[in-house]
Amino acid sequence: MESYFFESHCEDGLLYLVRSQLQSVESEKNTLLENICSDPGEGSSKQEALQEVGELLQSELQCSICTELLVAATTLNCSHTYCKYCITVWGKKKRECPICRAAITSECRSLVLDSFIEKMVASLSAELQEKRRDLLKDREEMDAELARGIFACSRRRRSDSSEPPSSRSDDDDGDSLEEEETDYSYP
Repeated sequence: MESYFFESHCEDGLLYLVRSQLQSVESEKNTLLENICSDPGEGSSKQEALQEVGELLQSELQCSICTELLVAATTLNCSHTYCKYCITVWGKKKRECPICRAAITSECRSLVLDSFIEKMVASLSAELQEKRRDLLKDREEMDAELARGIFACSRRRRSDSSEPPSSRSDDDDGDSLEEEETDYSYP
């Protein structure tokens, strides 16, 4: 009889222990579910994630010349990447990479990088999206001005070449904007 009482008492104790552990686990589960499903917590963690993505974009995908997110990303033969406009203007002064000083022998537009940046910007805050739209609008205007200047210079050079050498301007030292013929249009 004593053994029955002892076994019964042990089973009750074990059952009590298991029930209390189950209750503790269920309580923790409910707390976690409340944290996951609550709107304020979800929104703030989403905002934090978007902010982190924005910071990553700013630090890794920015032009070293203008310090903005790349616009019309253009990669040089040395593998450094800049905005098309920025490297074009830089190239008017020096035909070497602004970072490593290697001679610029080729430029290649990076459409994949442009597409990636635009997709990432679309997931960022409205403020950052508006900043990007303003930058793109400003850059379009600057590109148009640059293209008009190059067009005017190339027309002037063609008309100068039809004149005899003695009537040409003596102040042309060969370093002017006219010497470059580069396609600045976007594909």
